[in-house]
Amino acid sequence: MNILKKLFSMKMAVVMMVLFGFIMGLATFIENDYGTMTVQALIYKTKWFEFFLFYFITILVYQMINFKSYKNKIPVFIFHLAFVIIALGALMTRYLGYEGKLSVREGSSTNKMLSMDRYLQIEAVNGKFRSYEEYPLFLSSMTKNSFDKQIAVGNKNINLSLREYLPQVEETVQTNVAGGKDILELMVSGMGDTGSAAYITKGETKQIGGLVVSFDNNNTNPQAFNIISSNEGLKAYFPSNAETLNMDTQENNTTSAGLNAFDKRTLYRFDSNAIVLKEIHPKAIIKKTSSALKPTAGEAEYIAMDVSVNGKTQTTEFFPINGENGDIKTMNIDGVDISMTVGSKVIELPFEIYLKDFKLEKYPGSMTPSSYASDVILKDSKNGVNMPYAIYMNHILDYDNFRLFQTSYDPDERGTILSVNHDPGTKMTYLGYLLLSIGLIWSLFVKNGRFQKLLREANNMQQIFVAMLLFSCIGVTQLKADVNSTIINIDKNHIENFRHLVVQDNLGRMKPVDTMATEIVSKVTGSTTMFGISSSELFLNMMLKPENFQNLPIIKISHPQIAKDLGLQSEAKFAKFSDFF
Repeated sequence: MNILKKLFSMKMAVVMMVLFGFIMGLATFIENDYGTMTVQALIYKTKWFEFFLFYFITILVYQMINFKSYKNKIPVFIFHLAFVIIALGALMTRYLGYEGKLSVREGSSTNKMLSMDRYLQIEAVNGKFRSYEEYPLFLSSMTKNSFDKQIAVGNKNINLSLREYLPQVEETVQTNVAGGKDILELMVSGMGDTGSAAYITKGETKQIGGLVVSFDNNNTNPQAFNIISSNEGLKAYFPSNAETLNMDTQENNTTSAGLNAFDKRTLYRFDSNAIVLKEIHPKAIIKKTSSALKPTAGEAEYIAMDVSVNGKTQTTEFFPINGENGDIKTMNIDGVDISMTVGSKVIELPFEIYLKDFKLEKYPGSMTPSSYASDVILKDSKNGVNMPYAIYMNHILDYDNFRLFQTSYDPDERGTILSVNHDPGTKMTYLGYLLLSIGLIWSLFVKNGRFQKLLREANNMQQIFVAMLLFSCIGVTQLKADVNSTIINIDKNHIENFRHLVVQDNLGRMKPVDTMATEIVSKVTGSTTMFGISSSELFLNMMLKPENFQNLPIIKISHPQIAKDLGLQSEAKFAKFSDFF
């Protein structure tokens, strides 16, 4: 019984609150350094975090019941109840919430979105038996990843296990390796793309961009670019006539369709494709490496998965991009047909979004977007809703626990991309915040409450506090007096007019001087104001009399080592411009 009292004591609740704050702070640093998926894999999507929240709720409920605060300490009861409601809202978000993105073209509608979370989806067919499973994948470059699942299909079991994960994949070639094969390094472009470097191993066929390329693989596809080894060197089967350009001599030529020489450092153009043989790597192997700690938006990650049936194993590679569908990989292992994909899954919404018009405005004289908006109609036939709405920056469409934000748009400016957030725990969380505020404010005015007691005890400290405040003001006044000789006294009306001048930054964005001044002063000083004057006035002073500021300590020092390198005291917080020269 004593153990239970300790486990559910108020002291333990305080410990849990401190731990919760520490975990949230740690999660912020992990997300910043390793990415969102890592923090989900280590904290938010784990069982121990769910248990943590459940334990915290249990402690608060126990305390409310044990001390009967709902009878004699209403402010305390409301305060504790608020935490319970907030935690329950978080659990609702955890189990019922999801988010993703919705793409729709002008004049069309859709009720489908792609999930933000990544899933491994697998379908297996064994004769008349069929199985389908999907598993969320939260992988991290911070720790060793583990994924092992077993799927039954008829009388056979499929075993899935993660072999390797890389947040970014880079292919490097090692030559003269025992058991290695010849590898060609190519540059291929086509179908309007800018080109991509790729490796192809002897005996392999792969699609590079919009072109199917094979190397000594007897590919029978008449549109494929087949590379063949011969005693005279490499040859290639060209599906049509090609124009050639020797990069060393700049000599132009033509090549007819059929089998022709395939030389290094020669550009071959045919149909809408272009290909260059950059290098031949003998007896080589390809190694996949990554120097990144977290994925980069729009770039592929690397996942290698081992798939086994009755002891027969095949390794399948996936290159998922966050927020996009994955490529479907098919295989047959021991008579079982398997289809797998890794990427976002399609989620059907209970309503449709019809895009009437997408509007894009750009800054004058540039291609930089200044604003964009989507005129949509939300259609919910089940509830008879047909709601026109304009979605743009800070103008969010809220409907039935769904929130739709303007995120991006299609390159041709004829389609929009909306972020979709479904969070049924939001209202409960807001209710918890409201009760938390009420409980805190109420507790401040309870006559025999803790705050009033501390306030009475603090009366004796007021004189000391006032003295310290006056001393601080004297120090600030002295500092301001030292600066007054540097600051030019400018007419306030002139400053106000200066603030509203419109300028164009290096990215083409039009903005008032006040915005630019705030950005510059903030970057230099670490604050939006200094010496008791506005950023615009300080900015104008710097423009008019730059020499006055060369010996004024205004450059924020973020690390003691920087101060030491400048020859200053390690505790110095600001440096002068002249300190750098």
